[in-house]
Amino acid sequence: MSQLAGLIAEQIAQAEDGLKVHEIIIGIVGAAAVVVSALVGPLLAKDERNKILKEIEIWNSLPEASTSKAGLLGLIDTRVSKISGSANDRRSAPEVILALVILGLAVFGIWVMVTFGGLWWFTSPVVLFLLLLGGVGLGQGLTKGPRNEKGRLVK
Repeated sequence: MSQLAGLIAEQIAQAEDGLKVHEIIIGIVGAAAVVVSALVGPLLAKDERNKILKEIEIWNSLPEASTSKAGLLGLIDTRVSKISGSANDRRSAPEVILALVILGLAVFGIWVMVTFGGLWWFTSPVVLFLLLLGGVGLGQGLTKGPRNEKGRLVK
């Protein structure tokens, strides 16, 4: 920590020699973001497989006559089936790419209308349709779930 304070003091001293103060602040914020993400990241990580392994160890350590052994086994079974069911869930990359292309065309249409004005505003229904189509397509493509061979969601 004292090295960090010394580094900051050195950077501030160099600021008088031509470095701008906003560059120093950006560096400090960037360093703080790295430190915070390194400290908080593992705490927020959710690893279901490690939880299952710990619960199995607890289940193995319980005596046979324990009443909570059956409940814990049910919980372990539920978590395993949840993981195996979500293994087939995926997103549709072609749908997402097509939606992004359509949204790009809509944004281009908006730019043309705003830049050139005049009669180009008559294209606004087409642009609105492209925005809706791209938004719906993006929503469907990003939805994670089981899909058939064509990439469509299976309900």
